[in-house]
Amino acid sequence: MKRQRNKRGLVATLFLAGILGTSAYAFTASNTINDAGNAGDGNGPGSISGYDVTNVHYDSVGGTNIESVKFDIDPAVDPATGSVKAALNGAALSDCGDASAGAGTTYLCDVSAALPAVSILASDTLRVVAFG
Repeated sequence: MKRQRNKRGLVATLFLAGILGTSAYAFTASNTINDAGNAGDGNGPGSISGYDVTNVHYDSVGGTNIESVKFDIDPAVDPATGSVKAALNGAALSDCGDASAGAGTTYLCDVSAALPAVSILASDTLRVVAFG
């Protein structure tokens, strides 16, 4: 009787290990960057892993909420194959467009549609996510 319980325990353990191993593999396989470039995520300016973010400028209309943020990024992000996104104060990430005539060194992000809206006085965090 004891031997049969040990077999069941072993089978259950092996089954669980197989599921966990497969799940871990599937997760890591989904985090592949197909380019030999950089990838980074962090709060800036300056502390984005893999990138330097400088010359950050915030723009507002009417002087209440921040509408857009513009910054330089180094190394350049190829606008054709890479991606840059930004968020203020933990809001949803907004897509950023290349504002440097295809050079990929300056990006402009329209953060006006992200909720919650961020007032000029309450802004304390800029998050930039970039790859490419």
